[in-house]
Amino acid sequence: EIFRTGEPLVDSIEWLALPGGSPRWLTATKMVLRDFDGRPIGTFGISHDITRQVEAERAAEATSEALAASHAELLKSQEELRVRQDELERTAAELRQRARELSAVADVARAAFKDDDVRTAMCAAARDLSGADIVTLVEPDGKGNLTLTGQAGHTLPKISMPLNQPAIAVNVYTTGKPRILADIHSDAQMSTAVVSLLEEIVGHPLRSVVYLPLCIDDRCLGVLTVTLPDRDIDGDQLMEVLEILAQEAATALDRADLHRRLQEQATHDVLTTLSNRRAILEQLDQAIARARRHNRGLGLLYLDLDGFKTVNDSYGHAAGDAVLVEVAARLRETTRIEDNIGRIGGDEFVVVCEDLSGAGESLKARLATAITKPYSDLGVEVPIGVSIGIAIWQSDDDAVLLLGRADHAMYADKAARGAWPAS
Repeated sequence: EIFRTGEPLVDSIEWLALPGGSPRWLTATKMVLRDFDGRPIGTFGISHDITRQVEAERAAEATSEALAASHAELLKSQEELRVRQDELERTAAELRQRARELSAVADVARAAFKDDDVRTAMCAAARDLSGADIVTLVEPDGKGNLTLTGQAGHTLPKISMPLNQPAIAVNVYTTGKPRILADIHSDAQMSTAVVSLLEEIVGHPLRSVVYLPLCIDDRCLGVLTVTLPDRDIDGDQLMEVLEILAQEAATALDRADLHRRLQEQATHDVLTTLSNRRAILEQLDQAIARARRHNRGLGLLYLDLDGFKTVNDSYGHAAGDAVLVEVAARLRETTRIEDNIGRIGGDEFVVVCEDLSGAGESLKARLATAITKPYSDLGVEVPIGVSIGIAIWQSDDDAVLLLGRADHAMYADKAARGAWPAS
């Protein structure tokens, strides 16, 4: 074509398949050779191998697409949170409408469920509606107990009742049925010592106690206990009002717990409950701002487990998950309460340490000692090692750069220890 038209070909990109080798990308400039009379007698050209440039551009495009996908996923999560928030707001509106229809419950219910601390609010609402001296809320703590989580009126000491004990609140929780003790002085189910303690706290005689289960469908979330002064509640309309309040309180408690779980899922690793990468980067941004403002040290430790792949291959992923949970527990035990710990990859963890004050190597040694202890109690007999890199914040670091430097230091530590492959 060049020979026919006489037009040069400048910076043309061409693909060339070499025998027995990988295809190459070339950029070529070609021109016509002419004799002294201007007649074309041939062509000549110069080519440059731009294979690496093309591959780099394609890799950049793939990275950009991956980032775009991650961004889309983040937007999706935010949209889900927004939908949940809208649902919470619609539920609150429905509760307020129902409260207006319930006359005496109306103002109290609206005030209760607008409050950020829904547990305190529902206890206060029950106290205001009933004139109770003491209102308490107990909920399961996940350890086999019912534990005090909210109260209004006179303050009681911390309460914890084992679920295998024959307490009245435990029975109400397990059966989902309310209980009324119309006269606590004559009711055999009520301990005389407990009655004396309650009356000592409030400073006058008490008469009745109402135990209300807070249930959603067949799930009991807790028990609201209303302790009343000299009032006979047999056939009293108060019981109906309190049961309505208990229904609304259970819904509010369930919604609040759902909202909390959604927030935790957005910022925490599901398996270990440590901060996830997104949360760690936010925490790093905040820590860097404080370090810059107060001119103090900030360190980041990047940890990668050695030999973890062998655990998964030899014992299965359930055992691998158990090891990761145990590693998270050991990190919590070894670091300070103010340090931020995160899991940012399969077997990769970070620790954000403010005011590190040159103690990075000491902390690194303690973490290595903790993590490399045996995992025999989990049924895992292979040794687990750890490579740890430390990066100290410099004035021109942002969160991503600091994380990258710590990652680089971790690989240097891994190489120095001969701990390849990485996982």
